[in-house]
Amino acid sequence: MSRVFYFSLAFLGLFLLSLPAQAQISTLGVLGDSISDLENPPDVSNYHPWTRWASESSGVNFGTYDSWPDFRHTDYEYNYAHGGATTSSMISEGQHTLLAAEGVDVASYLNGANDLAYWFEDHAFWILFQDNKDPRTYVTPTMIANFNTAVETVAGTAANPTGTDMVIWGCPDIMKMPKIKEVLWLTYWGTTSKYRGAAVNYNNAMQDVAEDRHWLYLDTMGMEDVLCAGSSFSLAGVTISYNNLFYNDKIHPGKVFTGLMSNLFTRGLNLKYGTSYPLLSDQTILTAAGYSPAPGETYFNVDPYIILNNPGAVPEPACISLLLAGLTGMSMARKRKRA
Repeated sequence: MSRVFYFSLAFLGLFLLSLPAQAQISTLGVLGDSISDLENPPDVSNYHPWTRWASESSGVNFGTYDSWPDFRHTDYEYNYAHGGATTSSMISEGQHTLLAAEGVDVASYLNGANDLAYWFEDHAFWILFQDNKDPRTYVTPTMIANFNTAVETVAGTAANPTGTDMVIWGCPDIMKMPKIKEVLWLTYWGTTSKYRGAAVNYNNAMQDVAEDRHWLYLDTMGMEDVLCAGSSFSLAGVTISYNNLFYNDKIHPGKVFTGLMSNLFTRGLNLKYGTSYPLLSDQTILTAAGYSPAPGETYFNVDPYIILNNPGAVPEPACISLLLAGLTGMSMARKRKRA
């Protein structure tokens, strides 16, 4: 055999050895608030959160859909997200301990918007007059502490992991919610930057943990900024007004928004773990939301908002075995030809 053949074979071996190990995942759990909970929030009907999209349309296994004798009510078995939850109530009602007992392969964490929304409701007007109402100082540290408690309960510490990985979503900017925008004229002009700053500080802390633990991080705020950048958002020939990106309560992301969130989640899993969850085309999402999109099959690009935090490449034993088997087979074939 030629030297070119052996060189190519050696190159293939090095390439296979450089591939990162891909963990096998089958069950996924959820921590959070109404953005992930299947129950209808107040003043919202036919709620379709990203978890429903991911399960029904992409086949993500959040467990059996059934009625449960706790705050889940009717939901997926491993979805412990609860409408109205703050990071503190998430801990007090035991979302983290209940999910930890399930032993899922991967757990999603998306929580914190209510911490800031409730603080805004109570204190936004007074932020001009009282420094002790600044959410960056008086809300974010509690959010970070509760986040650490939740993820270390579910996934263990870095030194003693449980075997469950996490998918960490950034906290959205509540200042993008139409309902809050409607009342901003009542508040100090600096409210917007201070509340966004509180969310950014929280997100930075979560992203640091995700990077250290090699967990998937989803830039919720970055995608939200693009979708809510103007008075409308265009997708597959359909122009959606800013308000219609949300449900009629003007707080919760609407069906198009949550469909794109589902793609953000499943695309992240596919890139991180080598899974093959199908993505929703723009046309599928828009049609389900009652729009008439342009024909074809297009996909909003969610990749800019996915941070994989991959560790150093370590091959799986299976990869090494396959490589060695291939080399052995080639060597034996060469010997038979000589004989």
